[in-house]
Amino acid sequence: MMLERRNLVLGGVLVTLLALELVLREPDVTDGLDGPFFADFRRDDVQRLVIATESDALALSRTESGWGLEELDNFPVVPAAVDRILVRLAGLRERDVVSRDASSHESLGVGERPPRRIRVEGEGGVVLLDLLQGETDPGSSFLRASGTDDVVRATGLALVSTEPSSFWDTRLVQVDPSALRGVTLTVADAAARLELERGSAGRWETGEGTVSVAGAEVDRLLRAANGSYGADVVLGAPTGEVLLDVRFVLEGGESSGLRLVATAEQIWATNPVLGEAWSLALPGAAVQRLLDAARAIVSAAR
Repeated sequence: MMLERRNLVLGGVLVTLLALELVLREPDVTDGLDGPFFADFRRDDVQRLVIATESDALALSRTESGWGLEELDNFPVVPAAVDRILVRLAGLRERDVVSRDASSHESLGVGERPPRRIRVEGEGGVVLLDLLQGETDPGSSFLRASGTDDVVRATGLALVSTEPSSFWDTRLVQVDPSALRGVTLTVADAAARLELERGSAGRWETGEGTVSVAGAEVDRLLRAANGSYGADVVLGAPTGEVLLDVRFVLEGGESSGLRLVATAEQIWATNPVLGEAWSLALPGAAVQRLLDAARAIVSAAR
């Protein structure tokens, strides 16, 4: 009997402790908030991005070779610049919601006239997301899907720029030094044309072996080419004096190259191997490095 009474007391104490624990335990505010904010959004489905202000717009399209700027005939863009936006959108969670009240839209910058509007399209122009973006702390923003009240904080996604220069990839060439097998260059002011092949002992030679150039000279030219970035992009190829023409022959028969053309206003660069749909305005320092490196090769070959 005593044992029974003791068990009943202990059982009562246990029930009391459990009830007290339930009362005192802080609720987990993240319960149910770990799901994606845009539940049906998939980055791989995106084919086009349109970034717009009240007075300007920029469109990016997925191409066979990556992403391109529509206004510049799909001039290549830096892949990371687009990926950064899509990754941030796909990574938004329910816990990032800061307001579900329509009265907060104007104060959060996502009212009817936001600083930015981001339209994300899929195959056939289907709108996957139509977002209004407002600015918050530097490097972050508020987002609201059109037609909804929920506002989410997008940490790490600043106001998306409508400037093409924020996206374009203006590297003149991208050549792997280990894949380089031949170089052909024409230097106008030296009245010289050379065709060099990778030789032995780190040197470069003509096919007949009558000219030999130290590998360091070719390396210098390649570094200058790989390190050249355009300051501006225009459609088409300029007409003017050709200052330098370089062709890089790569392993497997592929090639790359560059051509410098001087007009009255600017020295432009094209990559003739890829076509002359675009021209890059090269800074003077980049032009000088390319010409100096090419002249050094010609001088060493004489």
